[in-house]
Amino acid sequence: MKKILLILSILLFSTPCFAFQNYLVVTDYPLTKLNVGCEDIIDVKMIQNPNCKGSTFLIIPKCLGATKLSFCKGIKRIKLKVIVYEDMTCIKNVNGVKFIPIEVPTELK
Repeated sequence: MKKILLILSILLFSTPCFAFQNYLVVTDYPLTKLNVGCEDIIDVKMIQNPNCKGSTFLIIPKCLGATKLSFCKGIKRIKLKVIVYEDMTCIKNVNGVKFIPIEVPTELK
């Protein structure tokens, strides 16, 4: 119950930095022009969902460091700064995107 309340409070109050390992990113518009600054630091995997108008993708850390992730959501350009530490992944500059912290099975990594 405490985890659910924590996740809901994070989603309701946009904080400048989240501290979880992997993220499921959900948007209300289809994404175009997805660009990862340094692909050695994070991996981005698109998830196909025919029932959803928007886009969904996974952000999975690969090694320590900082990079930028940018994409177009409709006509708006979204830019995120992603910093991977040993025990957490921190995402800054969150605007108009929902982040859901998750545990990814090892076969997807």
